[in-house]
Amino acid sequence: MTTTIKIASIHTIFLPNAICLSKRTGYEYTSDLNEPIYYCIYGSHINPMALLKIRETTKCKFIIFQSEHYSSPAFSNKYYIQLLQQSYIVDYLPANKQWLEINWRLFCISYHWFEFPPQNPLLIRPIDILFIGAKSDERVAVELLLKNKHPHLQIKFIYPDKYTDISNILKSAVTVLNIEYYKNNFETHRINQALSCGCNIISHETNHLHELYKDYISFTNDFESCRNVPTKSYADLVENQSYVVSMHLKWSLQMVSEREID
Repeated sequence: MTTTIKIASIHTIFLPNAICLSKRTGYEYTSDLNEPIYYCIYGSHINPMALLKIRETTKCKFIIFQSEHYSSPAFSNKYYIQLLQQSYIVDYLPANKQWLEINWRLFCISYHWFEFPPQNPLLIRPIDILFIGAKSDERVAVELLLKNKHPHLQIKFIYPDKYTDISNILKSAVTVLNIEYYKNNFETHRINQALSCGCNIISHETNHLHELYKDYISFTNDFESCRNVPTKSYADLVENQSYVVSMHLKWSLQMVSEREID
């Protein structure tokens, strides 16, 4: 008998990814966690204590779609660590996988990939260069550098203190910058969302995912002078990556769903 698996998201920021994965795998998306089944959970770091209580009361099991870099404060939350220890883990970043194994003896069963549905492009994009993310000294330095060097361009740096839907502003931008906050990280969630909105991407270098993204975004160590020269579209990336990842992920989930987590 096949074990039931459903997909859920604790935060709306991951809702598009959860729905895309549901369509890819055929697993139902749900907002209710009230059955003794397996749930693939996006955004579990936001309220791990609540998920631990749900797991205890419903006797369900979780497959955590881990989305936080290992330097994130999420890993200082004992309830999040406890949740990971009692669940299966799927991660987005090879560096995370290694760190979890070394520091917590937590093992990932597979990787996940943040797929977004393609957005309708705007004919006129008033923002030439856009950055959205948490504020840091490095990001502010890049902002000042670009604004001083290119006063004729519309350059916008947004440092939100809480989540807001950024789809509309992404669709208003020609180029989006990816400037790392944590070392040894690569913001695939933000990058994929921007690509789905038809933006060009200029990003810091990455050792982990350079090969995957090299034809879709421009890598640089010099944001001041880099220009974007993508050779392939987001549709190509989705076709090449989403199918492979989702099918491997589905196989992994089917395997673990037949096992019991003590």
